[in-house]
Amino acid sequence: MTQRKDEISNVIAEVVRSFLTEQLGMHPEKISVDIHNQLVTVTLEGVSNPGEMDLAKERPSRAMIEKVYMELFSLGDLSALPENALA
Repeated sequence: MTQRKDEISNVIAEVVRSFLTEQLGMHPEKISVDIHNQLVTVTLEGVSNPGEMDLAKERPSRAMIEKVYMELFSLGDLSALPENALA
């Protein structure tokens, strides 16, 4: 990644971190930013809210949370993007 992309990635990560902290009270463990030609992907790790963390303690509830997230992620399936979007 070029230095300019690194700088932009860092700014995006900090803006996302600030938003999550100030607006939602969440403190992500890790924020990864990938910049492609016409696509920016932000990946968050460790941002489950306290309610989800409490629910996830029990196996059936954890399975329900995982199912909901998997369904949400399938809506953002990258295979639907034009061929050159990730170039």
